[in-house]
Amino acid sequence: MRFLQIGPLAVAMTLMASCPEPVWAEAASSALLPAIDRVLTIAFRDDTPKGSTPRPAAVRAALEGVVDFDEAARRALGPHWQARSDVERAEFVALFKDVMASAYLATLQTHLGPSMRLVAESEDGGFATVLTQMRRPQGPPSPVEYRMHHRDGRWQIFDVRVDGVSLVAAYRRQFNSIVQTSSYTALLQRLREYLAETATAAPGSPAARAQRARWRAELRMWTIEAAAAAAAAPARCVA
Repeated sequence: MRFLQIGPLAVAMTLMASCPEPVWAEAASSALLPAIDRVLTIAFRDDTPKGSTPRPAAVRAALEGVVDFDEAARRALGPHWQARSDVERAEFVALFKDVMASAYLATLQTHLGPSMRLVAESEDGGFATVLTQMRRPQGPPSPVEYRMHHRDGRWQIFDVRVDGVSLVAAYRRQFNSIVQTSSYTALLQRLREYLAETATAAPGSPAARAQRARWRAELRMWTIEAAAAAAAAPARCVA
């Protein structure tokens, strides 16, 4: 049997014709999974010695290179982002990094579990969706979907969906409610209070358990709100 020899130029032209979208050297999951594995180690399998980096700060450091915190913060603040100055935006992003890392840690510890498996991933231009499953303490596995985009030469997360609920969208609804009913300054104060409570509660303490219960209740409330909003939204026809 003879194999046809195709010249390099013909191969290149064939690839260009069959791959009109950008082809990245690294799959989105290759950037995501090692970072999530480090987070799971911190959340469940790491006995943090006394005096070491707090778990939320360690989670933030593990996510720093794979999460586009600027984009996530912009989406979470929603319509109120445009009204902020550059200094205010930088302040909000720095604060949101800590809040998102702490909330993600709480979500893992209360709603999800220590094991994860890759289910599927898809890419569309500069965007990717990576679907994983995480085993719950009770009940069937929970789908956790990471929305990513290719920016600054690497894949980065800009949103996470747990059981179909966007965490960034949940933040946006809550943040918008606080700003509208009170003020942007009040929102920053609420976020700082949340972080202060998180920092002072020792793992396993009654205060920590109360925080986890409150987060679980808030996540459930956001899930109900998201489901209600989806049901109330008019159907959109695509031509």
